[in-house]
Amino acid sequence: MTAVSACWTRIAPFLLIGGLGLGAARASELPGLWPAPPPERFVIRAPGDAPNPASSWDALLPAVTAAEPQPLQLPPPDRARALREAAEAIGPLPTPTEQGGADTLYCPDYRPELYPELTLGQMSSRSLLTSPLLAQGDEGRNPFAVAFGEVRRMDGDRRALAKKALLATAYYWQHRESADALEGAAATMLAEESTGFSSLLVNLAAPPVVKLLPSELSGLPPPEEFGPGVDVRTISVASYNSVADAETMLLTAAERGLAGLAVTDLDHMAGIRRVQRTADRLKAQGRLPAGFQVIPGEEIHTLSGPVIGLFLTDRIQRGMTIKTTVDAIHRQGGVAIVADPGTGSGPKLVRTLPVDGYLLRSHSASLFRTLQLMGEVDMVDKPLLAASGSQAAGSVGVPYTVAETQDRRPEGVREAFRARTAFGATGVQMPLMAALLFRPLAVYQSTMVRYFQARDSLEERVARLIGSDNVEIRISYDKEMAELLGILHAPGVVMQLFDDASELGRTPRLTRVSADYGPVRIQYTWEDHTVRALGAVQW
Repeated sequence: MTAVSACWTRIAPFLLIGGLGLGAARASELPGLWPAPPPERFVIRAPGDAPNPASSWDALLPAVTAAEPQPLQLPPPDRARALREAAEAIGPLPTPTEQGGADTLYCPDYRPELYPELTLGQMSSRSLLTSPLLAQGDEGRNPFAVAFGEVRRMDGDRRALAKKALLATAYYWQHRESADALEGAAATMLAEESTGFSSLLVNLAAPPVVKLLPSELSGLPPPEEFGPGVDVRTISVASYNSVADAETMLLTAAERGLAGLAVTDLDHMAGIRRVQRTADRLKAQGRLPAGFQVIPGEEIHTLSGPVIGLFLTDRIQRGMTIKTTVDAIHRQGGVAIVADPGTGSGPKLVRTLPVDGYLLRSHSASLFRTLQLMGEVDMVDKPLLAASGSQAAGSVGVPYTVAETQDRRPEGVREAFRARTAFGATGVQMPLMAALLFRPLAVYQSTMVRYFQARDSLEERVARLIGSDNVEIRISYDKEMAELLGILHAPGVVMQLFDDASELGRTPRLTRVSADYGPVRIQYTWEDHTVRALGAVQW
């Protein structure tokens, strides 16, 4: 009987979470999608601040708030007056010290002059699901839209609800020592099922495997004589594809001997403040070394692929040309790293742009092209870096980057990265790297990669000819040639060739050509014969 009671005590909070989520979906009386969250939870932001999805989960479970929000009177079109009156109704804002720098708001598209009939809460409820300012990743996913879709799915599918409840229970059990365990379990309920399941597996498998690995492979703990070890790419719960617990992530990194980690959420910097506050609390409790660093960063998705910015002071806008993005990072005194140099036009971009390094990725197609890039003589001044890319706390620091400096202060570590005197500690990836360089596999991949080398060379010549910052040419063969380069997908492409279902069995054709000039991309698409001007500007 005692065991049953204990089990029920563990599971009950998550059944309550699921019930509250379903109640929130059914209780929506707003013409948009969600009831207005209570006004006292809102913070008005100044122009230029970034939206903060991490702190907005309360808006997704409005059933927990019993008080009915009172409409705020926002007389249009006097925007300044509206902001003033809203701030007075909400009360005093936290000081910069209390909020860890510039804070953000719940309402990214605040337009009282356009929607005088809506309260601040109603505008927030609508814009949380539709605002382009909240888009993340290559596909522009909105974390609140993802959560809303999951609530709707659980409402209509009891089996999905049961699986989510089990995932949330397992999450809570894994992080039961963390102060944010219950909140992380709620985030697991609202995240996509694949996100919660992969986090569960990584947190189960990674810690014991890392402990069993010899230090020659794991590289842990980092050797003191070289300098501090830093994981330069981790993703917090503020991103739609992560439920990583901040406390567990920080403690795991410190346990593995790292001197710090970079929080690089997708296309925003909302997670850094939360992780920094957690780090400050753990340091005050004596559970985290006083010198442990939390580096502010962002994974910015440009028109040419992702770029990681480290040591940032403000959010970098997504959707810009890659050169404009790199320049924006450097204007903040930050470090620009090409996040996936082995895909698309990645090797060419590393060669031609003033980036401060490039990241080693583990999937075979990207890895082989990156290894070839590392062997080029002209690349000696652009270091190869390594990071876990952790979306779960258990894998943080595997692998990591060493900053070659004996100055372990934040300023010293930043200067080491800016001086390009850092290197990736990639021991855990050595077996795969060795396999890719072993004949006959190396001969096969060297042959396949010539296709991309020829395309990169053509793009560089055309860019010089027309005076463009970056030219990209896409051909109908690109997707399947990349799959042939990645060994796991190669058999499927071969089968498609035999079935006459492959593009490789047809005459190659251009699909897209684009040229970047400063912040603007001019793009021509063959499929619909359209010319578009793309790009964005930093706020």
